[in-house]
Amino acid sequence: SLRAVEDEIRNIRQMMTSATTAARPAATQSTATGKPDVGVVQQLKMRLLHALYTGDVFNVKNVIGSKIVNPNDPLCRTAEGGLAWPPLLHACAAGTTKVVAYLLSLPDVDICFHCPVTGLSPLALAIWSNKPTCIKVLLNGLRGIVASESELPVTRQHLLAKAQRMATIGDVEVTPLGIALAHGNTSAAALLFAAGHAPVRRPFQPSGASPLSVATYLQQKSMVQLLLREQTAELTAAEA
Repeated sequence: SLRAVEDEIRNIRQMMTSATTAARPAATQSTATGKPDVGVVQQLKMRLLHALYTGDVFNVKNVIGSKIVNPNDPLCRTAEGGLAWPPLLHACAAGTTKVVAYLLSLPDVDICFHCPVTGLSPLALAIWSNKPTCIKVLLNGLRGIVASESELPVTRQHLLAKAQRMATIGDVEVTPLGIALAHGNTSAAALLFAAGHAPVRRPFQPSGASPLSVATYLQQKSMVQLLLREQTAELTAAEA
């Protein structure tokens, strides 16, 4: 039912808010003590974290270029149990677009990574944090990956197939479009549709509610108008 959808959205909002707060580096966090090499690594990780959130591409390149810290190393693992995210997720949370673009240029950075705790991917996190420029960079990166994985031209069907790789929180799907709907983020939803990265009529699980019914229930007028346009365009294309 739509009431269940509303409960799902509320639960996801609470979990994501606490998760993204836990993932941010604390200003008072000190570096690890012990063996010198461990201390150096921890100092570099804290330097990298600071650079990720301030958009300091120069220092991000320096730390990763040292080869001491891997670009996929989990960061911000604290004694209090804070989330350990790879650099790309931190940069998406901060909305530091130039850093995101640099990280995506590295061959081993996984743009499709999902946080095992929150279910967030880089794209989902950029939408959650409402970072439009990061969303555009990530969508372009996903398009490039789809192209490299297939000898066929990149089509809407290829991108939709890529979008099916989703994570869940319990039984609740965590999709980029679902997060845009939860926040009433019409601009993010429009970017997803323009890139062919969101199935407009696919129901959310386990509720079975369609994106349009959710937007209508939440009284998101601009989102409803967008979804109606997308559904009309999709049906027209299918009949052509």
